[in-house]
Amino acid sequence: MTLTENIKIAFSSIGANKTRAVLTALIISIGIMALVGILTAIDGMKVSINKSFNNIGANTFNIKNRGNNVRFGVSGQAQKKYKTITQQEAEKFAAYFQFPCVFSTSINASFTATAKYNSYKTEPNIMVLGGDENYIQVAAYELNYGRNLS
Repeated sequence: MTLTENIKIAFSSIGANKTRAVLTALIISIGIMALVGILTAIDGMKVSINKSFNNIGANTFNIKNRGNNVRFGVSGQAQKKYKTITQQEAEKFAAYFQFPCVFSTSINASFTATAKYNSYKTEPNIMVLGGDENYIQVAAYELNYGRNLS
């Protein structure tokens, strides 16, 4: 049999069983749509879960000197002082280990500050934190440019 004869037989079979052909095509199309929908939903969930973990810091780690803890001396002993980690020590650490990562440093400047601008000022007890150019990315913060947040 030639190719043209095979095509003629196929179309005559489809013409003779129109209902079965339509149902078969419908079932196949519904199956493909369901498969695409499920795969899209799974990819969306993966992105959402990864973003949630990134926002809580699952891909980051912090090295601290425990300097933020308030400790009182026990029975007359002096409060324990921890050595401050300097910027140079942090950069030396990052250069030594050479991980494929984004490196950032930050400092908690104050926990009880008031920020002022012209006649505006904040409530008294706000935290002032300073960070380098990579801190916003590492801490998973977002900047809203051009939006009035008041």
